[in-house]
Amino acid sequence: MFSNWFKKKEPKEPPILKPEMLEPVEAPISTADAKRIFKEWMVRIGHFADNDRINGIDTLSLSMHADYMTDQIKEHGELLREEASVAKADTADEVKELKESIRELKGLLAKCKDPAERAEIEAEIAESQHDIIQSQNDWSLRAKALADFKADKREFLVDYINRQVHGPQWREKL
Repeated sequence: MFSNWFKKKEPKEPPILKPEMLEPVEAPISTADAKRIFKEWMVRIGHFADNDRINGIDTLSLSMHADYMTDQIKEHGELLREEASVAKADTADEVKELKESIRELKGLLAKCKDPAERAEIEAEIAESQHDIIQSQNDWSLRAKALADFKADKREFLVDYINRQVHGPQWREKL
């Protein structure tokens, strides 16, 4: 008779956090801001609450988890810095080798009389010049990723929170 009144409510799945949900949207998020936002979001969606003793989790757990997230931010920054450094060194070596190759090809081109062979050498020179540009672009993309990460932790924070709440395949739920 009263069974409808005392039914347990199914727990709703928390929403997926999106970058535009973090306001102001145009303001960059620092590591300290990311830590504060992480704590607020996790309490808001019910993963951690003031009275979480029922679930065996206290506010110390939330602080420890936020500290762990801060460590992950630092590790991610170091990884990006290392990748950019390696890419810069690799690019310098590759560009040096390609420029040397172009010099040799231009020497061959100056001595070459056969039009078909000249066309082949010119194509190799053009390909090497393209490879130089591509290599420099690859490095600049890594450097830009590092600069963007240093300036704003928004994307990292959104990904981290969603991985914690919804699992590693959270993007499939979008």
